Amino acid sequence: MITPEDITQGGGSLPPELKRTHFPLLPLRDVVVFPYMVVPLFVGRKKSIRAIEEAMMKDRKIILVAQKQAKTDDPTQEELFLTGTMAEIQQLLKLPDGILKILVEGTGRVKINGFAKADEFFEVMAEDVLVSDEKTIEIQALMRNIINLFEQYVKLNKKIPLEVIMVVNNVEEPGRLADIITAHLTLKVEEKQEILEAFEPRARLEKIATILNRELEIMMVEKKIRGQVRKQMEQIQKEYYLREQMKAIQKELGEGDERTEELDELKEAIAKAKMPDDARQKVDKELSKLSK
Repeated sequence: MITPEDITQGGGSLPPELKRTHFPLLPLRDVVVFPYMVVPLFVGRKKSIRAIEEAMMKDRKIILVAQKQAKTDDPTQEELFLTGTMAEIQQLLKLPDGILKILVEGTGRVKINGFAKADEFFEVMAEDVLVSDEKTIEIQALMRNIINLFEQYVKLNKKIPLEVIMVVNNVEEPGRLADIITAHLTLKVEEKQEILEAFEPRARLEKIATILNRELEIMMVEKKIRGQVRKQMEQIQKEYYLREQMKAIQKELGEGDERTEELDELKEAIAKAKMPDDARQKVDKELSKLSK
């Protein structure tokens, strides 16, 4: 079990000669954690809690991997993606109902090479994914383009703090820029996983540029539709207000009852006329206009 001593003394890194290759793994539902992200997670499954306990007894390092199917309560090895994020548990709190709330920080991408244990909890063999952060002219151009697209996305989204724009403008590493922006996009798990598995920064930036262009186009269409609906609603409200005013004026002038009687007489006469369908539709249309 986790004790206060585990929480206060569980940190620290191992010396190079004792560097581990086996790590506990925490399966995640409907979320992909990227390097440089700091996120809270609520953990209630027994195997997941055991994985956290194992991490706290060592160096707080744990691998975060998304499930292929979020609804699966007890995923097998085959139901987990094999690219994940190494993370460090920064904080841990045990809630009264037994659920653990942890704060984790992603530190880097990892590839899972095999499973060492899967009964009490998942323990995997993993290696770091090392990529070059070389900034060629093309990559710099891609970075500027993505920052510009992301600024437009933030202005239309309204759910992302504007301060994030300042953060991305100060990022110089292309891979880190890609990860930070992706973490703030509303995407499906499969799409985020695809970006996590794009190890080369240039490939990652190109994918994000395509996604941002698509999302901006959708958001612009949504904005246009909202404007049209708002305009129609305003017109309907205006017409309703004017009709109510007209009724009040007619009532004051004593015309309301007379008009109602005239309309009723016309409707009765039309019904008795037994017109053809096309003629009846035209007459009903004109009568509707007259009533307004």
